Amino acid sequence: WCEYDFNIEEIPKSILNIPIFILLWQITIFHNDVLYLDEIDSTLFSQLEKIKKGYKSLYPKIDLGGEVIPDKIMNNQVGEKEFKTATLFSGGVDSTATYAFHENEAPLLLAAIGADISLDDVVGEKQLLKDLDCFSKENNTSYSIVKSNFSEIINDWNVRKKFSKYLSDSWWRDVQHGLLLISLFAPTCFKKNISRLYIPGSHVFYNNPALGSDPRIDNFLAWSDTKVWHSLFEMSRQEKIKYIIDWKRKYDLKVNLRVCWEGEGGVNDCKCEKCCRTITSLIIERENPKDYGFNMVSTKYIIDQFTNRGWVFNTPKKDIWNDIKENIKNENYYDYDSYVSFIRDFDFDLYSKKTYGKKKRLELVKKPLRRLKQHFYLFAKLIRK
Repeated sequence: WCEYDFNIEEIPKSILNIPIFILLWQITIFHNDVLYLDEIDSTLFSQLEKIKKGYKSLYPKIDLGGEVIPDKIMNNQVGEKEFKTATLFSGGVDSTATYAFHENEAPLLLAAIGADISLDDVVGEKQLLKDLDCFSKENNTSYSIVKSNFSEIINDWNVRKKFSKYLSDSWWRDVQHGLLLISLFAPTCFKKNISRLYIPGSHVFYNNPALGSDPRIDNFLAWSDTKVWHSLFEMSRQEKIKYIIDWKRKYDLKVNLRVCWEGEGGVNDCKCEKCCRTITSLIIERENPKDYGFNMVSTKYIIDQFTNRGWVFNTPKKDIWNDIKENIKNENYYDYDSYVSFIRDFDFDLYSKKTYGKKKRLELVKKPLRRLKQHFYLFAKLIRK
């Protein structure tokens, strides 16, 4: 289900059904199935093969197929109109940099509750709304939100088990999240007459293994008069940090980055890997992390995490930390001198091999156990009958 902050009565059914259609269509093409529906937006329907081609480039070893059979193909285009833009906005590095880059357009901020902020996190929701209100007022724009259980209704393991040897992590990360998150805002874009919707991109050169949000997929998603654009994918995370710092200084802005998926209450816990990498990125640019929403900074904690192998590093994380390391300057970091020296001397490639390699070995043990559990469940079900 989806809950919007505006009346949806006048929005066409073929626009309202886009979120659930995308969710089912992704499963359909990976499982070579047929999807029937009563009506579909004509622009979206015309783009499906192009999007599928993008998935094929990410997963060439998977035989992608599937077919969509609608009863009606609906034209929802309204023609010439004022050019308006919107951007997905979580308050993180990618979304803040994307807004800063397109600031002259004053994009509408679009935020979802039900992903990084769970549906039952009432405090986090209030904090998000407060942050959106402050950011939009300071930057002379507005915002719109959607609440949805979109991240909870798929049994991730059941959907991906057929492709587990090709997917590096989960169905959500490797396939689902990009298009599904974008599609939540199809009704919003139609209601607000949005011509272009930006999705803040992660650096695609980090995306090895593949990631389910990629310009080869996202840039072909469109409906009605709205086209999607995967923004700033050519910039590394550190380059985006620099861009945000320059933007903050230029306009003397208050910038609170919200990067955390681990903490509750809509704030950074300052302990997860994502928080710690952002704190470190700010430190090497000689910025105070506390000026960017990180209120509890402990470099000793970060050093302990690396020393005790507290985090598991896949290739993207390893590359991000190596990029941080490469951007260290030959300057005085004062209170952070010893910490910066630790990062400069640390071998992130070796760390990744030791931690991620261990995770892979554990997966080899867990997979047969999962199958055994499933067989036991089926056997118990037969006995009960």
